[in-house]
Amino acid sequence: MTKLRRWEVWRRQDGTTYLTWGTKENPVETETLVSSFYSANWLSAEREAFGSDPEIDEGVQPLVEVLHLFSGVMSTTACQGHPERGDNCAIIGLTFDDALCLKTFSRALRELERRDPSLLCDMMLDEERSLELPPEALAFELAIYDADGQSLPSPRLLLDFAHGLLSCASLPGIDIAQLGFARYRKDSPAN
Repeated sequence: MTKLRRWEVWRRQDGTTYLTWGTKENPVETETLVSSFYSANWLSAEREAFGSDPEIDEGVQPLVEVLHLFSGVMSTTACQGHPERGDNCAIIGLTFDDALCLKTFSRALRELERRDPSLLCDMMLDEERSLELPPEALAFELAIYDADGQSLPSPRLLLDFAHGLLSCASLPGIDIAQLGFARYRKDSPAN
């Protein structure tokens, strides 16, 4: 059963709107609550609030879809990296409903690292963002690096990461073939 989370849309004084997860505890005086609703994750909340998908780099889209299959795990940002700004990794903002959800995800991540040591990643607590979440929730950033640790991960590597994570997760009733994205063969040319 999919857990639904409370979301709010707020309007700034300049007319722009933004989405928050949970009830905003300290609203800014010049901002107005536009609407509140329940949705399963960031992607579906963006669709409901703004009628479109959030901007997600194509290379990390499959990974975001896999992350949302984990109970109590939600991506809130996703970026494949920008070499023109000196980025050398893909960054996924993650939230965990509670410590148990974090533990379950961490087990799958450790197993993936054990199975394929060439996949380099690092997960760091995002203390500032954690303060904005419901009390039991935690925010982290997952950074994924190419094998050399210096260049951006290719879309193929990110897709392999998504498939590998899913295969380590032991999620009941999930069939990779039904997810709607192709798996690159290891011997296919890099993208």
